[in-house]
Amino acid sequence: MPPPTDQRGLFRPQGPAADLGAYEVPGDTTPNAFNFPKLDNVPTSGWVLSKIITLAGFDTPAPVSVNGGEYRINGGTWRSSLGMLAPGQNVQMRVMAASTVNTPKSGSLTVGGVRGKFITKTRAAPPGDDVPGAFTYPNTPDAPLNS
Repeated sequence: MPPPTDQRGLFRPQGPAADLGAYEVPGDTTPNAFNFPKLDNVPTSGWVLSKIITLAGFDTPAPVSVNGGEYRINGGTWRSSLGMLAPGQNVQMRVMAASTVNTPKSGSLTVGGVRGKFITKTRAAPPGDDVPGAFTYPNTPDAPLNS
């Protein structure tokens, strides 16, 4: 078992395991680049959940922040506040879909300084939705002009 601090006074371990040398080498909190798969044809005005992903490339818990949505770690509580993601944990995002058809909406999650996006797009209007319904004018032969 190594001493609890290195020669500089830093606590051990800084990463997933303590170094046995004179000083502790900090762990890596920067994951590989990531994005959540884009989702098209989503319903309007509701929460849209991303695919669950597990980030790679880091070995020490990394800070997490979100913009334009919420996230949860390992299926926990949805949150919009700062958090920490440990190696091996999975993460999921959600954003509120646009209120209009055929409209993109996105959010982003930043982990260890690396920003990943989650982009959604609402479904198109159903065919014929831009055509008014059938209507008729009543036959009023004795109506005054401009009435």
